[in-house]
Amino acid sequence: MIHKGRRFSQLTLLLALLFPLAGKAERRSILVLESSTSGNLVRISIGARHGVVLGEAVLFSASGQKIAAGRAIRVEDDHAVVAVLEKYGKETPKPEADYELLYGEPFPEAANLPDYVADREDERPNPQNEKFWVKNEEESNPELDDDNYTPEIAIRPKFPLPRTYSPHNITVGLGIFRNHALATTDSSTGEAIESTGYSTYNGYSLRYAYTFRSHYWLKSQTPALLAVEFGMGMYNFSHTFPASIRPNPNEDVAEIRVIPIHVGVRYLIEVSKLFRIYPYLGYQYNIVSAVNGSLSGLGPLMGGRLLGGAGAVLVMSDSIDARLEGGTDGVLAGLVVKF
Repeated sequence: MIHKGRRFSQLTLLLALLFPLAGKAERRSILVLESSTSGNLVRISIGARHGVVLGEAVLFSASGQKIAAGRAIRVEDDHAVVAVLEKYGKETPKPEADYELLYGEPFPEAANLPDYVADREDERPNPQNEKFWVKNEEESNPELDDDNYTPEIAIRPKFPLPRTYSPHNITVGLGIFRNHALATTDSSTGEAIESTGYSTYNGYSLRYAYTFRSHYWLKSQTPALLAVEFGMGMYNFSHTFPASIRPNPNEDVAEIRVIPIHVGVRYLIEVSKLFRIYPYLGYQYNIVSAVNGSLSGLGPLMGGRLLGGAGAVLVMSDSIDARLEGGTDGVLAGLVVKF
């Protein structure tokens, strides 16, 4: 018969294997050993030996006041490098200063910190090309702003980009749609005149785009976005057909509705973090209906065709952009909701 104490210890071991306990939060006094030129990177006096984990969130505080939060982007046994991602005042962690560091378990402020990876040789340089972190160097405290200083190891973290880009985009806007003109009446003879030109019609547009980062057709140093877009519009207008082709002889005016169905691709080039330009290509199919109209009279408006043009996007906030474009299908001005 198995002893009760032995059975209890076996059960405890099994539960520990199946449901491992959450990591305990650590709170330690630390020293900031070094700071990069902008203060966005700091080297602290504790590392893996003290439980600091690569990529985890940390919180700096002093005298009970929160100073800054960030993530560990490089971890050695007895020190680590932290990217400062959020400041709670004007102060940022300074070299040779003591702080209290909270780490080891998610804390409320951690939810606002973006995730990103640490030091890899193939990462692009950070905005100011900051370099520090000397290992086995004769000069233990080099001048970080010295142009002649070349460290053995250069940390080039992938700083989180501002939230100017989201994969899902919904555009709501006003459009000036370009489509074929319908037949009119010759004012002098009263006979029908078949139109071979185009006209414009005012309406509304709703579009959804899935956007992802791309460097196709551009140098790798030039950020770009590729968007696949689906959408539809709607415009209404009244038209008086010539008497000779009037669908209903007793009615003078037809009330016409056109619903353009749109699919296209946009290639957005980031001129700056807040402004993008793009060419676009696509296909549009028009669905037409009318009161007092007929298929024979509305034929020029119907069917599909290729389209193309160019546009621009202005980033207004984390979740809203402004958009303006024009091409063979007309002009669109609208607001883009990003999520």
